Amino acid sequence: MQNIPNFVVFYIKRKIFMQTVNSLINQAFQRCSLVGDGQAATGTQAMNALSELHSLIAELNSQNLILSDVETANVMSNGIIRIMEELPDGWEEVTELPAASSQLVGKVRKCGSKVYGCSVVPGTNEFQWVERPDIKWPDLLIRPLPDRVVTLSRKMGVRYIQLFPGERQVIDAKSKMGLPTFFTCETQLEKHNVDNVEYNYEVFIIETDSIQSFEYRITYLKTLPHYKLNDKLYFSEKILSVLEDGLCAKLCLRYKLLDVKAMFEEEFANGVRLLKRVNQSNRPMSYEGIGGSYLDSYYNGFAPNIW
Repeated sequence: MQNIPNFVVFYIKRKIFMQTVNSLINQAFQRCSLVGDGQAATGTQAMNALSELHSLIAELNSQNLILSDVETANVMSNGIIRIMEELPDGWEEVTELPAASSQLVGKVRKCGSKVYGCSVVPGTNEFQWVERPDIKWPDLLIRPLPDRVVTLSRKMGVRYIQLFPGERQVIDAKSKMGLPTFFTCETQLEKHNVDNVEYNYEVFIIETDSIQSFEYRITYLKTLPHYKLNDKLYFSEKILSVLEDGLCAKLCLRYKLLDVKAMFEEEFANGVRLLKRVNQSNRPMSYEGIGGSYLDSYYNGFAPNIW
């Protein structure tokens, strides 16, 4: 019997519209009667509105309402997936370590599966490569770092078996010797010193409850960029409308237009509710037990203990 993937991802195509950030801001100011029809916000007003717009976009994105930013990536891992925006200056992956020298002091190199830092041999004028197991090399480079993970799946044969989000306590309580079932995510700020050279960087970490090596598929929510006034927004008409309503509500609060603030807040809330309903059909959905063999539960690692 032909195997069918354990989960299926559906996406509904939408017509995408383009609007400049400046145009959206000016429309919001005009709707709030902060400027006249056809007039533009001042430079200071526009920058204040831009800050409010960034906050609004981050709010909608955290609720997974802006679906144009969902992407996937595959990676081999033994249960801990490390994602960085980019390698810090001075880091490089090489096939062979170069001769240690004064020009390389403080630099970091990955060679094979090990990471090294170049430092001065104490009490001498010589230089050496020192293994640094405390410095973990990233598995993926994604810029900007993901906002959050929508789904994480491990590859089993030709299929991907979806894992379940879990709490840190659940992950830590596992023996981690079995097949992965749960995962958790967090962003950490890591600091390292290599011969008085400081490295500080953010790492997005996905950890499962298994140390076995698998190919994982990550479906993640990208962090949307910080827009500038002349940048273009490419969203559906509904999302642009919700952004404008939400920006109007925020401008009313900023400029103390309390008599119309409630009206814009209601329009924004109605738009968000409609957006959530529309988006329900555009989510990764898990279907357990579709087709396949009666041994699927065993091979997927979900069999009862008596097996």
